[in-house]
Amino acid sequence: MLARRGDQVCVLASGDPFFFGVGSLLMRYNIAVDEMICLPAPSAFSLAAARLGWSLQDCTLLSLHGRALEAIIPHLQPRARILALSWDGATPARLARAARGRAA
Repeated sequence: MLARRGDQVCVLASGDPFFFGVGSLLMRYNIAVDEMICLPAPSAFSLAAARLGWSLQDCTLLSLHGRALEAIIPHLQPRARILALSWDGATPARLARAARGRAA
């Protein structure tokens, strides 16, 4: 993208580019907001909260994608509403084992 600066370039990303998305990465490379048009779509967090009937402002939103599973530990509290993006299909089972281990 930087090599094509000044040309029209399209970056297609799912969800909200400025919520655990590519938008903040582009900003780190000094691509100014006025150089882009951002059209966010509902994020996985918004879709999950809507399905569960939870208000986003009452939830802890975490991404475990590319991050240590232990990042969730400080948020594991009674009645906590946590929405966490998983790294892969094995993440939920790993998280369940870690939570059981803490409850013991």
